[in-house]
Amino acid sequence: MEKQNNEVVKDSVKILIARVAHQANRAIKEFYGEDNLPSWDESSKESKSRGVLGVEKVIANRRITNAEIHQAWVDTMLADGWRHGPVIDTIKKFHPNLVAYEDLSDNQKLKDVVYLAIVKAFLDC
Repeated sequence: MEKQNNEVVKDSVKILIARVAHQANRAIKEFYGEDNLPSWDESSKESKSRGVLGVEKVIANRRITNAEIHQAWVDTMLADGWRHGPVIDTIKKFHPNLVAYEDLSDNQKLKDVVYLAIVKAFLDC
């Protein structure tokens, strides 16, 4: 049974969900031979905050789509000063996935699919 979108989820649980989703994303990147993503523990505070914010977006709207969760991530990245660039550059704040969901490769879209599946699975517990 789907929970109401006004459910209260403890911050520690949000962090746990974001951590698991982050590590899954890291595994996907590794599988495809992409630039290594730091582990959750090695990630910046900014990156962790974006992860938790994504979880909160799903809590607020359990019917959020892959495209919508990607756009939420894009909006947060842009607000944090990131811009589209050919490769991930944490100094210049460039990221190649700061594009519309439809313009992502299937490999990149998979990350959003897995992310939502993980978050929703935790919320269904």
